Amino acid sequence: MKYRMRMLAKHRYQLRQLLGDTTREQACFLVCGTAQGRDEKIILVREVLALEPGDLLIHAPDQLSVNPDAMLRVARRAKKLNGSICMVHTHPMCHGEVEFSRADDYGNIRTFEFFSCMLPGQINSCLVWDAPLECVAGRAYESVQSWKKISAIEVVSGECRSVHHERKHQRFEIGQIFDRQARLLGKEGQHHLSTLRVVIVGCGGIGSVASSLLVHSGIRHITLIDFDKADVTNLPRLLGSNPMDVQNGRNKADIARRYIQDHVPDVEVIVLNHPVEEPSIVSHLVSADLIVSCTDNTTSRAYINQLCHQYFVPVLDLGVQFGADVESGKLVKEVGRVNLMLPGSACMCCTGHIDPQRLALESLSREDQEKRRAEGYVIGSDVEEPSMMAFNMQVAARGIQLCTQWITGLKPIDTTAYEAFRFIGLNGEPGMKPVRKRSDSQCLFCGVNSSLLGVGNLASMLVKPRFHAVA
Repeated sequence: MKYRMRMLAKHRYQLRQLLGDTTREQACFLVCGTAQGRDEKIILVREVLALEPGDLLIHAPDQLSVNPDAMLRVARRAKKLNGSICMVHTHPMCHGEVEFSRADDYGNIRTFEFFSCMLPGQINSCLVWDAPLECVAGRAYESVQSWKKISAIEVVSGECRSVHHERKHQRFEIGQIFDRQARLLGKEGQHHLSTLRVVIVGCGGIGSVASSLLVHSGIRHITLIDFDKADVTNLPRLLGSNPMDVQNGRNKADIARRYIQDHVPDVEVIVLNHPVEEPSIVSHLVSADLIVSCTDNTTSRAYINQLCHQYFVPVLDLGVQFGADVESGKLVKEVGRVNLMLPGSACMCCTGHIDPQRLALESLSREDQEKRRAEGYVIGSDVEEPSMMAFNMQVAARGIQLCTQWITGLKPIDTTAYEAFRFIGLNGEPGMKPVRKRSDSQCLFCGVNSSLLGVGNLASMLVKPRFHAVA
């Protein structure tokens, strides 16, 4: 089994505050959740627990020992949260690379004997950082004597994404095909793109454009999720489609895969022709480094919203919506949205991008939906909205640009705002403007006391598959 760890920017900041003194070894503990991905387990940092001065029996430049009473206090906190423990310490004399010492090996056996007794069934872990807190080695203990390497520590929020390994200086070989792009992003930035696992939910007008932009940027691992089939009205907006696709009832995700493999044959492409909230798909979503939400329904957006914060998976939410008056046909609404939602930041419920009334409607069977419309409870929900590829492309391109900046470190991003588009200028000047995001402190998903933030597999998903989607 493979292991990696995800934490938020606030956890990284806390570690810097607690472990920054390089005159001697420093230590703290993490309480963690666990997520099961496709072919890996992901350790999710939920809390950082500091040690008090009296908690250390030995505190020297090259040695450190924790009081048993402090160990017991930490274990009880983890037990209360039904989580695991990660023991963290530093090697202040290491710079640029770090590894566990023989003394660490010996001490870990005694430490994890205690934690395995206190927290049965949990996979506890440990980290050792170098002096600048840039390089880190990690182990996940499946038993007292058996451990597996934690391949990387990922910081999945903040102005830029960061990934930490045992060694800082690595050589990145970039092929000729991406030579000019690497001159913009840097070799390391281009390498980060090539190793990223991306999931696209919704392969219609925006999703088909976003998938093409991603693979042309250097993404080499992509999963396409869409259960819908192409129809004749999709042809002007569905990149790579043709009339035969409609005639043959081809799925939108399969059309996107064909385009990708025709243009970039060496990309790993997985197609899942199911609604995103189908339980069999969750492991693909959990293993993703980024989910690009191009869906046009509220149910899937609500599902992705919870998954982002519960499993620490960043989400790029893209949307374009034009509205026309039913009787006159006159255009009355134009909205575009680019929202990079990072775990722990304001969720889509707090920013108003999930409509509770529409979510309730989509949870009904098709028969009940029609009945509600006939009774006049839902007006205009079955009216086809105007759409045009040029506007879809504008939003998709801006979204991929923003994500590229965040992933590669090309430019720090403002995580406290999303970008709102007015394409034509129905109610003022056309253009784009940032809209400040605010999180409700009591929000179940992103609030300061959220019960779902980083819990991983401990909680079930609240949104169930749509009746009409499963059928």
